[in-house]
Amino acid sequence: MVSHQYQYYVDNQLSLPLIVPYRNRLEHLVTFVPYMEAFMKGIKFHIMLIEQADEKPFNRGMLRNIGFTVANAYDNWICFHGVDMLPKDDSCDETEEILDCYYTFRT
Repeated sequence: MVSHQYQYYVDNQLSLPLIVPYRNRLEHLVTFVPYMEAFMKGIKFHIMLIEQADEKPFNRGMLRNIGFTVANAYDNWICFHGVDMLPKDDSCDETEEILDCYYTFRT
């Protein structure tokens, strides 16, 4: 259960949480963050890096669930993304297997 308040504002407006499961991928992270800042230009967003700290096998699903639980309590739109993927353009072709971005609207 999330026990703290979570809301993130950019220029006094709620921003889109971009939930990124993460562990030991610093070389990807240092490319991902500035790339996404340029790619998402004009969209209020923030990156929620959800890090797995143990040595067990990487559990992306668990990390997504944690990020969703935190963000869904306070935000209407949520985006999941992998730190090792960079979008090429703003199209969203659901048939592409490498696409790792989903949007959820809470009613």
